Amino acid sequence: MEGFQLRACADLDEMSRVARDIVLETLRMRPDALICLPTGSTPTRLYELLALEKAKNPDLFMRFRVVQLDEWVRAGPCFRGSCRAYLQEKVLAPLDVSSDRFFGFDSETSDPEAECRRMAQWLGEQGPIDLCVLGLGLSGHVGFNEPGSDPDGGPHVATLAQETLRHSMAVGADLAQLAGVTLGLRDILASRRILFLVSGAGKQEVFRCCVRGPVSSACPASFLRLHPSVDALYDASALQP
Repeated sequence: MEGFQLRACADLDEMSRVARDIVLETLRMRPDALICLPTGSTPTRLYELLALEKAKNPDLFMRFRVVQLDEWVRAGPCFRGSCRAYLQEKVLAPLDVSSDRFFGFDSETSDPEAECRRMAQWLGEQGPIDLCVLGLGLSGHVGFNEPGSDPDGGPHVATLAQETLRHSMAVGADLAQLAGVTLGLRDILASRRILFLVSGAGKQEVFRCCVRGPVSSACPASFLRLHPSVDALYDASALQP
């Protein structure tokens, strides 16, 4: 695990500050960096800190690009929790990311497979990702790469694990139809650097499997251990049963 660097943090705020510094380092080294961003509660404080930094140093944020990690699809008319809406509120608007510097999935698409082909083509032209920010799902997923995912797979439509269907962002969705579209493990592992953030009670067992168990599709996050440059940050809550 030479390239998989574990770092313990006291709490979510400390973890987010360390993560912020890694993002800023990336932007200083590569002002037009392509950064892949996730949604959920874990990265929210990171995004708040980046917005504060942007107010102090706006020039640093003028050229970087954002690609969306994943999205809910087939959610039904009552669903209001799209990943794109989250990113718009937490990242794109606060950091003034113009539409030509963002590429994402359409949650309302009638053809998720076509969305995945569109993403694959775009990544082939614009990639690789310079910094891929990831969280850890209770199923062991990264993005919507659920257990059983092909490590050589690109953007694809994912059948969601039961743990994922219970996520707070899925509230209001038609769970019988809900699916996900996501960058594949191949896209993630092709990134130049990965920032892996683990926070939240109840993740002790899946985090242990990720870090100490076999590298296996049973825990897709375990494949991160094969990457040459991963900053794996975790806080105390991630170790609570």
